[in-house]
Amino acid sequence: HGAGLFLCRSADADLSYLMMVHPTDYESVEITRLGGDRFDLRFRLFPERLEKGVIRRGRLRGVFLPRVGDEAAASAAYAAFLQSPPPLTT
Repeated sequence: HGAGLFLCRSADADLSYLMMVHPTDYESVEITRLGGDRFDLRFRLFPERLEKGVIRRGRLRGVFLPRVGDEAAASAAYAAFLQSPPPLTT
């Protein structure tokens, strides 16, 4: 039961990228270094087995943040994401 929270920083950018996966949808992540400061994140969602014909929505959110103070902003964004209701519209 890990947190699906990843703060990505480029060495030469004024922005950071925050990737969030809701903990009820997160199973694991595979991180591969592509070279330099480039990485590939591959998420495995839905820890429970889904039966044929079951439709389930996963909750993921990506946010660009100013590099200055990005850790505090990421923490606040993740807290808000955890409190947000699931989208139940079709």
